[in-house]
Amino acid sequence: MSVQTLEDLINWTQQLHGHLATCLADCARRQGDQRASALLDYLAGHERKLESLVAGFKQKAGTKALRASFYDPHSRRPIDASHICDGHFAELQYEQIWREVIDFHGQIIDRYRALLRSAGGTEARELLESLLERQEREAMRLSRQVGRMADL
Repeated sequence: MSVQTLEDLINWTQQLHGHLATCLADCARRQGDQRASALLDYLAGHERKLESLVAGFKQKAGTKALRASFYDPHSRRPIDASHICDGHFAELQYEQIWREVIDFHGQIIDRYRALLRSAGGTEARELLESLLERQEREAMRLSRQVGRMADL
């Protein structure tokens, strides 16, 4: 998806988190390893929360900020989420699942950072900075929680 406005970015991010949540939940039911299945369930719930959280930014943002446009340096190489729903999470082991989900979040964060460099108006920049900060914080929180799960 080409991101041209902040509203596009929010919609895109919300869709990615929702798509990932659906796929993780589906794979959790098909995963043969109980530990990996529990991880997939947990990650699916976390992605649903992120989907909702991102939607909340849209509700709070002003129209001017949402319509702010900027150059998307990643438009030629968007995040490919099509492979997520091919069922491969059902075949992966705990650590592999975790690495892929962290990589996915890293790609989103990298895209936010790149877009922030081209963000114009103050209101849009502040909203984008808040979105980026929240994505980073949630990725770190998720990392700590999954790390604790791995220790059990």
